Amino acid sequence: MDELLDDENIQLDAAFQGTKLANFVGALMQGAAETSALTMRTSIMFLATHPWVQEKAQKELDRVCGQMRVPSWTDFAELPYINCIMKEGLRIRPV
Repeated sequence: MDELLDDENIQLDAAFQGTKLANFVGALMQGAAETSALTMRTSIMFLATHPWVQEKAQKELDRVCGQMRVPSWTDFAELPYINCIMKEGLRIRPV
């Protein structure tokens, strides 16, 4: 979407401009927002019912990030347990 909107060299069909382009962008955003919210809700629900998983995840986060920052994409490889938690949530309740 960024490329489509930012690249001045991309020529859109006349039928895909104005309102149709705005509707397309809105649909993409709506779809991403709903799936992200549902994934987070599922993860929170399962973590709330499995506190030992929360504790293990917190220890992994503290080990990698400490208590002064949030994880970033560069930390991804060092957070296998967090990665598994997210994948398990998507497996149990796919969006």
